[in-house]
Amino acid sequence: MHPLLDPFTGSRDAATAACVRYVRVNHPVGARLAALWRGGVGVRLAVLFAWFETARELGRSESKFVHQRGFDLLRATLDDALIGGPRAGGALDRALPHVLDEAGASPVSLMGCLEERERGLAVGAFASRTELLAHAARLTHPEALAYLGGLGATGAGPR
Repeated sequence: MHPLLDPFTGSRDAATAACVRYVRVNHPVGARLAALWRGGVGVRLAVLFAWFETARELGRSESKFVHQRGFDLLRATLDDALIGGPRAGGALDRALPHVLDEAGASPVSLMGCLEERERGLAVGAFASRTELLAHAARLTHPEALAYLGGLGATGAGPR
């Protein structure tokens, strides 16, 4: 389905490294942006990027099963982050809750983003430009806030 959602038995650090590696290999632009910041800030940005990009990739899949199953796994990751439950899923399931805590980002806002992505897939086409713009805002606002939280967690600036 998706390599970051496949069962992962390593430590949280190994899961975080797997997310960073995935971004580095599959999304070089995201990797270069995350590399602009030193240490933990760049790592946080890469893990956040991995989560949002995984949601986008699942949404682009032609299989409705892949959409639904993948979104269910991403939702479970956010549920685990909310309740502090077991992290027995994929690499994202292990890495994301810690990154959200460090970034001060809310799993609830990411849940809203995921729900909006699902709604967009169900609607298919929007009746007006206003509806399309509202949809885009509901997708991008939580993502932007998460990235800003990831940047502001240590106050570090670009290299």
